[in-house]
Amino acid sequence: MIHAFIDCDVIIDLLTRREPHFKESALLFQSALDKQIQLFTSPLAIANVHYMVKKSKDEQQTRNAISKLLTIIEIADMTKNTVIKALNSDMKDFEDALQSYTAEPLACDYIITRNTKDYKKALLEAKTPTEINQIIQ
Repeated sequence: MIHAFIDCDVIIDLLTRREPHFKESALLFQSALDKQIQLFTSPLAIANVHYMVKKSKDEQQTRNAISKLLTIIEIADMTKNTVIKALNSDMKDFEDALQSYTAEPLACDYIITRNTKDYKKALLEAKTPTEINQIIQ
């Protein structure tokens, strides 16, 4: 089974049905429901998802959507050490560095994001949802 850390952009695509990315994100999460992939994310990603989804849904709808999401995705620990590693990393985007170092102890195979170029210096290989869906199939 593939283990992957999922960036907030992919989760937002799913929960807001954002086109043209919704279909690939939905396929990815269906694979998680089918136990073909184990997905992880960070508390920071969930906070970002909440902020973005709330722009198109009310508070209760947003919280309900995130609650449903948590039935198929695990939340990784983010520690002081994670933040220190991210601060000292060569990655240009601090948020992406936080995600990368949160994923590090999980023994994930990939980071799933639409912004693969932002993860060039990440510890894990970054793949798009489309690329992961092709690997799973």
